[in-house]
This record gives sequence, structure tokens and C-alpha cells, in this order.
Amino acid sequence: MRIRRALPVTRVAVALIGAAALSGSCSSETPSDPKPTPTETPPAKSPPPPPPEDPVDDGAPLELRGGVGPIHVDALPAAATMVAHVDLAGLADAPLWAENRAIMERDAETKRALTAMRRCELPLEGLRALDIGVDPRASRLAVIISGAGVGARGKLECLHRELPDQLGAGTWTFDQDEEGRERLLVADARAGDSALVGLLVAEDTLVLASAPWLPAIARGLGGASKPGETASAGPLKPALARVESARHIWFAGTLPADALAALQREGITGVLDVAGALDLSDGLAIALSVRAEDDARAGTMLTRARTQFDNVRPLARLAGVPEGVVDSVSMRQADGGVIELRATLSMEDIRAVRKTLNERAPAGPPPTGAKDP
Repeated sequence: MRIRRALPVTRVAVALIGAAALSGSCSSETPSDPKPTPTETPPAKSPPPPPPEDPVDDGAPLELRGGVGPIHVDALPAAATMVAHVDLAGLADAPLWAENRAIMERDAETKRALTAMRRCELPLEGLRALDIGVDPRASRLAVIISGAGVGARGKLECLHRELPDQLGAGTWTFDQDEEGRERLLVADARAGDSALVGLLVAEDTLVLASAPWLPAIARGLGGASKPGETASAGPLKPALARVESARHIWFAGTLPADALAALQREGITGVLDVAGALDLSDGLAIALSVRAEDDARAGTMLTRARTQFDNVRPLARLAGVPEGVVDSVSMRQADGGVIELRATLSMEDIRAVRKTLNERAPAGPPPTGAKDP
């Protein structure tokens, strides 16, 4: 099973979420540790402090609230190593979203997909939210799609007919589960099996997930989850407790093994989890937090991050990053071995960065539509 084949309705929506580059400066004061005088006797080594306690260890799921669209992260399985939420309904009035959508619609394939969605009465404007969970180790994926008509079989069949090349011609079949609910099977011809299973939960809710995850998600959406079965009550609970769930886009999870190995090569160890959020209400506001095993490791990471940023600060200005962006970044160490980073970009900043990038981009061939021989 391959995750990348997954999303029939959401691939268009996700594609429209523009990536934003972050450059900035740090601002906070960290007192330096006092150095012993030559006459002092170095203290005896003490055992390392224990990892910070789970701030929400009562076994109950977290209540994630805020935003405009519904939040279903609490129905994703606890086996997910990374979860994310996109408040598509809240993004509707965001200026950056509007500009990015206009840019993406210039792409012929994206425009064709959006047109097909409208023909099938599944317009992008009707989508409310995406909740995504992944476990790359087991090649598993789950997406809960909320929006008008996303759980209607006829509309999904229409979309499949309209976009056979994008969604895989002949790869969709429908049947019913043991409870009589409509089910969508997405065949992976290369793997020779059904890679993903869709559950048409309701007219406004569609689940597309790796088959082993589907029962737990169905129980979560129905309010009948088993203890510790969902992401909001499982190992990601401490990271989810730090997310700002009223923001347009947010995520929480653990880093994959290759990322941890790369950090270790830089001398950074003990990263437990990460959480972050993007708010597009007025430009782009970014919040990121990293939790380490103890305060000492967090302090080391913070020192390295500040040093590295100080090294790239002049380069950011030379690259055309506005001064306000450079000065907006702040880094600090919070309780529980947590490092927090924040930065903001106004719409003026974003347009200035785009202009600089466009001016420096190499000129392409004229848009004649002719193909190269």
C-alpha cells in the first residue's frame, strides 16, 4: 500500500494550501549559567532529571476546540505518529489563502480538478475541514473530510468519472460494511490489493483510511472509542495539549527516525515531540514548540538554534527578507523542557518576498503552448 495514492477529494484542497518560507530573528533573554571560580570545587555529578511528566495524564481524551470547521482529530487512531487539522471553512476569508488559490488556479490540472468538483456539486467552497493522521513506519494514513456532500456516493462517483487520470480509472468500487454503511474501496493495482478504504459516514463526512485503522476511526466518530484508542488520548496527547486549536492549520507529532538521526549528527538528542500552528488571518503567524526529555537538553537546543539563526540573519536580509520578518522571530524556553518559536509575516511582507523571488527566478520560455520537440 502506498500513501501517496490516497486522497480523492482532498488532494485538490491540500494543494491549495500554500507553503510559506520562514526567516526571522530570535528575541528573548536567557541568563548564562554562573561559572565556578578557580577555587571552587566542581559539584559531584547528579543523575539526569526524569523526563517531564505528561501534563494531561488522567487518561481522558483532550477536548480540542476552536476554529470554524469541525475538528475530528480526536477520532484519529492513537497509532498515528503525526496528526494535522486544516480549518478550510476558517480559511475562506484569509487573504493569503485567496491569493494562493488564485495562483494555483493558473495551473491547468488544478483548475480542471476544481471545475470537476463544481460539476459534481462538491465545490471547494463547500469543504469545511480536513483531519489527517499518518504513521510512515507502517505506511498507514487516515483523512477525515468534512463538507457538504463529501459523503454522498453519487457525487463521489461523478468526481471519479470526471478525473479518471488523477483518481485512477477503474480503481474505485463501492459496497457496504457490516453495519450497512456505504464503503469505498480504492484499489492499488501495483500492490494488488485495496490500499485504502473509504467510509461514507454521513452526507457531510467521509473517512479515507488504511483498512486496519478504519474500525477505530468509526468508533471515534460515533463516540464509542475504547480507552486510549484515539490520538487525543494516546502517545501524542502531550503534543496535542500544546496546539493552538483555534488556528487555521495545526499539527502535532513525533519526528521520524531519519529526522532524529539528522539532529543527532548535529549533537541534538532527546526530542520527544513537536507541535505547531499557522494562522492566516492577517498574513501568516507561525507558532512552533519542541519538547525535549529534560530542561538541560532543551537549553542546549535553544542555544544552538539561536547561534544558527544569528549566522543566517545577515543572509536573510541579503536575500530580500523584510526587516520586520527578521525582527519578528522569538525563541524561548518554557516549562517542561519545551522550546517555543514564533514569527509573523504581514501580507506586505509576503508580497515583498514573492516579488524578490520572482525577480531572481530565471526567465522561462514564452507561454506559447507549444511543446518542445
